[in-house]
Amino acid sequence: MTITFGDYLKELRAKKSFTLRGFATMIGMAPSYLSDIEQGKRNAPTKEYLDKMIKELNQEDLDVNTFYDLAKVGKAVPIAEDVKKIITEDKAIPTLCRKIKSNNINVENLIKDIERGKK
Repeated sequence: MTITFGDYLKELRAKKSFTLRGFATMIGMAPSYLSDIEQGKRNAPTKEYLDKMIKELNQEDLDVNTFYDLAKVGKAVPIAEDVKKIITEDKAIPTLCRKIKSNNINVENLIKDIERGKK
């Protein structure tokens, strides 16, 4: 079974012992809207709300990349909100993406090389 954004959010919220209503109040969202998200009736909210959620959920087992990646599912443009921000703020990123594509660079190997370089 594939975990959804709503499932992941509900699990994280429960680990913090936040009630749905209490968590919704913390992030400035209607409890019914949050409930719909957790039940998969609505897609993940905007980046503003995602960032508020991350801040309030601040816990060790919160994987921010997973959080954003799950949130992108069902969106009209399925790109995680944090990645959209990176792409639009750094003018060199589109060029980098085109170079990777045109040179048939294996992205997984590139990521591994970068990670090895950090060590």
